[in-house]
Amino acid sequence: MQQPWQLPLERQAYVWHARNPKAILLLQHGYSEYAERFVQRYNKLIPQLLENSISVYAFDMQGHGRSPGNRGLVDVEQAVQDHLIARQALAGQSLPLFLFGHSLGGLVTASSVALNQDGVAGVILTSPAIPQHNVFLRVIARALAVIAPASAAPLHPDDHSLLSRLPEVIEDAAGDQMKYQGKLLNLAASSALSRNRANQTLYPAWKVPTLILHGTDDRVTDPKGSQVLYDAIASEDKTLHLVEGGFHELLNDIGRDVSLALILNWLEQRIK
Repeated sequence: MQQPWQLPLERQAYVWHARNPKAILLLQHGYSEYAERFVQRYNKLIPQLLENSISVYAFDMQGHGRSPGNRGLVDVEQAVQDHLIARQALAGQSLPLFLFGHSLGGLVTASSVALNQDGVAGVILTSPAIPQHNVFLRVIARALAVIAPASAAPLHPDDHSLLSRLPEVIEDAAGDQMKYQGKLLNLAASSALSRNRANQTLYPAWKVPTLILHGTDDRVTDPKGSQVLYDAIASEDKTLHLVEGGFHELLNDIGRDVSLALILNWLEQRIK
């Protein structure tokens, strides 16, 4: 059953307790989303984790879901700090801690691990937003973030049909009033690019077990970024699973049961 989780942050936080838990997982949603979307959508990931004896903690990012702030206006640097604070709040528990991040939440989660690996038993990233290096784009994004942080970033796709190949998923996403329905904003774009650049020197020290999933036909986040991350981290236990033809929300897409089984099996094998 979902319960409120108190964090020293102005963020809406949640916990779903498993019966006789063997591990805990901190879930970070993606841009425009919210934590509760992983209850009924995403192949019911949270209930599935509970059935596998994994308690789930999560919070809505700034400007998302039930958290305060202008809709969609998130600073990735602040989101990373929020994530580190959430991890610190879980540090006193005796159970192994796993991290799950999707899309922009994947970048936030990866950044959190790059900055501090302490106490992390494993990391799962689905369709993480790991942008490719482009100095010109980064400079332009920074300027736009200063001039108009709450305006829509140019060239970013805003099409629900890019999320999944299933019509019912597209329709549901378009009608979900809890989702931010606008385009990616300049502040989010610029801060994501800057944080990703800063991470590059940190990834080679990454030793945490890691599972990365990405669809080869994802046009929201670049699967090449997942390959770059996979190649950069030094973990001896790392897996990159590319889903042929997969769109952005793999757990809401064709083949979602296979992706879910892969995630659950990976966790089971690493929970001691």
